[in-house]
Amino acid sequence: MAHTRKSLIAGTLIAAALIAWACAFCLGCADPADDAARAFNDSQAWYASLPETTERLDRIVVVRIRAFGSEDDKQRAWAAAHPQFGPAAAGVCISSEVPEIWVDLRRAGGRLVLPPHILGHEMMHAAALYDQRLVDPDRLIDPKLYAGG
Repeated sequence: MAHTRKSLIAGTLIAAALIAWACAFCLGCADPADDAARAFNDSQAWYASLPETTERLDRIVVVRIRAFGSEDDKQRAWAAAHPQFGPAAAGVCISSEVPEIWVDLRRAGGRLVLPPHILGHEMMHAAALYDQRLVDPDRLIDPKLYAGG
């Protein structure tokens, strides 16, 4: 129970940091590079707070990344490929023959940028298709799911 409470507190702190980042960014006073570094460090601090294990994981995980700079383009491609589902979220992992990760795409400094937080989350879903010991990452972001499992 203490671990669950600790994880929920860490998750709340990460959410607060992201909200602060969003507010500062919207007000135009934040440097996005600094904010990305802070978000990464906050996420790593949460991860480092989890108990260590003696287990090992050594898997090859093959995925197809489908990234779109336009939300409309992503939704059209998603509807054509998966008409049985509703609109695509910011990130989706589909367990097809080769698992697909659908994400948004941006550009910074002349290079394409994938959303690290979403890509990592969806990659965890894909890796769990290969190894059932891995946690469902949705349990890490939804307190009701996490507390229940």
